[in-house]
Amino acid sequence: MRFSISSIKKVKIDVSANKISDDIHGTPIYDDNGKYAFVNSTNLENGKIIITSAIKKLTKEEYIKHKRALNDNTILTSINGTIGKVAY
Repeated sequence: MRFSISSIKKVKIDVSANKISDDIHGTPIYDDNGKYAFVNSTNLENGKIIITSAIKKLTKEEYIKHKRALNDNTILTSINGTIGKVAY
């Protein structure tokens, strides 16, 4: 999906969002043998979440501890590392 700057309507995020979250406030314990992918700013590219074989993995326990509900209207943006990366 492509947007031009002139076609984007600006609205305050607290008016347009039904939930705002600001990170998991901690670093998960990664496990190369884990079955759950952990998405972070390195996985946000060109407006999409990119999953590669290099993605960090979690155990089920770490996944449950750090999971966040996402849906088709979720917008992710990086707040550390490479700041400003976005995925929808």
